[in-house]
Amino acid sequence: MWAALLPVAGYVPVPLSADDFMELLPVRWQPITDAGIRFDYRTYDGSCLNGHRGQHSGVQAQKGLWEVHYNPYDPVRIWVRLPEGFREVGWVHATSIALPFTHHVWEHICKVVERTGSREEHEAELALALDAFLRRAAGKEKLSTVERRVMAKSRASETLPVPEGEINVLDVLAPSFGLPGVYAAPDPDDETLPDEDDDDETVVGDGPEAGHVPGGSLILSDQDLEEDQWLP
Repeated sequence: MWAALLPVAGYVPVPLSADDFMELLPVRWQPITDAGIRFDYRTYDGSCLNGHRGQHSGVQAQKGLWEVHYNPYDPVRIWVRLPEGFREVGWVHATSIALPFTHHVWEHICKVVERTGSREEHEAELALALDAFLRRAAGKEKLSTVERRVMAKSRASETLPVPEGEINVLDVLAPSFGLPGVYAAPDPDDETLPDEDDDDETVVGDGPEAGHVPGGSLILSDQDLEEDQWLP
């Protein structure tokens, strides 16, 4: 709907600051513990959290939890709103990962790696398994159907860095699903892409049902647009 209405209603470009960009990211409310900030089997920690560990955030509606913004397409860092403003906090195992990854890959690793020790040991094992999986995928090694699906989802979006200072929205690629990821054209030689037989496809043909898709949705042709007097 946004794409359809944009050429009709237009828009006003508003320069965004780095804080504005982070405000648009998904939010979680988390405690700041002695170990840092933990969620999704990842621990984020940094010196900026000193003095706030175990403390009440002052937000009564959230029972004293702290406002944390995260980027599912770049889980190696988060941004926590402290009294002095947003502060970036890195994942404690970020240096163990040689290649970028998304939440799709992380969720897959969490499913296949069984927990056998403490939380800290399990997180370290997850990081090692993640790095090994990313290296296998990057090396074009043979992956299972599930693994290829995971990598296809992950590679469907290119990570855009959070900008520093003010940015011009006209210079930033359009985000997907309200997040800083954009879809890139798939590489036909990429072995991690799912097979064509793995997914059902809907083909709009030239028969009597042409121009319609299941569910009754109508696809307008150029001729339809010219004849519709209600369209601008």
